[in-house]
Amino acid sequence: MFCQLELLRQCFPPSVRRILNELPESLDETYERILREIRKPNQGHAHRLLQCLVVAVRPLRVEELAEVLAFDFNAEGTPNLNLSWRWEDQEEAVMSTCSSLVVIVKDRNSQVVQFSHFSVKEFLTANRLAEPIRDVSCYHVRLEAAHTILAQACLGVLLRLDNHVDCDSIKSFPLALYAAQYWPTHARIETVSSRIKDGMECLFDADKPHFTTWLWIYNEDRDSWFRSMLTICPQKPEAVPLYYAARLGFRDLAEHLIAKHPEHVNATGGYERTPMHAAASGGHTKILSLLIEHSIDVECPGRLGLTALHLTTQNGKLEAGQFLLDCGANINARSQYRNTPLIYATTRGFIEYARMLLDRGAAIDARCEMGTTALHRAIGRGTEVMRLFLEHGADVNVRDGSGRTPSHLASNRGDQEAVELLSAYGAEAVKK
Repeated sequence: MFCQLELLRQCFPPSVRRILNELPESLDETYERILREIRKPNQGHAHRLLQCLVVAVRPLRVEELAEVLAFDFNAEGTPNLNLSWRWEDQEEAVMSTCSSLVVIVKDRNSQVVQFSHFSVKEFLTANRLAEPIRDVSCYHVRLEAAHTILAQACLGVLLRLDNHVDCDSIKSFPLALYAAQYWPTHARIETVSSRIKDGMECLFDADKPHFTTWLWIYNEDRDSWFRSMLTICPQKPEAVPLYYAARLGFRDLAEHLIAKHPEHVNATGGYERTPMHAAASGGHTKILSLLIEHSIDVECPGRLGLTALHLTTQNGKLEAGQFLLDCGANINARSQYRNTPLIYATTRGFIEYARMLLDRGAAIDARCEMGTTALHRAIGRGTEVMRLFLEHGADVNVRDGSGRTPSHLASNRGDQEAVELLSAYGAEAVKK
């Protein structure tokens, strides 16, 4: 509809009736007409920009999307960023390439590009557009291919940067922050990582400046408030490349890095401390398997004395937790504050994880430093999780370090349903 109104707006009054009679009868026909009007020299560029808009993790700013036009995707390997291909007028670059399928809108202090109507994205990704009988089938957007294009562009800009970049010069690369933050998101889609294998291996080469610069621009391993450009220029990363590959879940990349530097398997550094802890935190079972093949200690304590199993419970990574237990991880391991995996699973509300631990024999009445048990932690998380512990024989009258029973905690919260459930399992009445 937007496209049709735009067409009418440009007409002189005497032509309106004729134009109305010639308007397409459906949105598909409207979009097909627009695609046919894209000039042949711009068709490849238009398709590329549309692909990026379809799969972008967040709305792309005008200057970010326009930067995609400066990449040579015909080159072997990772596309090269050719600065001489940049358009001086970035808004014109986008609009002249994508026609009326997109619009530019203000978003706070930025101008972002979006589809002129939500149905444009649906049209571009629909299988019907791929039918060879349509003369615009070349514009069909396959999601894996689109993620590959944007991942390649992200790596292309990151591999263009060196250790001479700083807070001022980085502004000359408008796609840099998006690239540093989101290239892993695109790389995880289906087989995209295998298509950008060479670029990823180059980025993770610690002997080259790109690795340091990427993590300076954006480092997901830090607290959310301190992830981007904390210093004027890039500084040496806190951990080895294998740590970050394990954290992001790229198994083939991790295998490549171990082959180059087997000594990095037990290297320390980073928020979680070791590659094993980083993989466990993300629930990356295949990487845990790879690391264990290289004789790592699954009981090695990390940050706050947390084992790999603790980290899978904290993040609800059930499959990874089961794998670690199969490999001999201590089901009742204690953290610095004497929390067990069962206590963590309960605190975070991961009931299926807690059930799995109980079925495998976890100590149900183990106490943390404050004297609380898993049943204490279950109060306020619903009767389902409380009933799980009670059915597994939890001590209903156990007291924490302050002398409070689970019934005390439930009563203090005014949770009568919990009080009644505890009473049904033999809890002593709470004195008023």
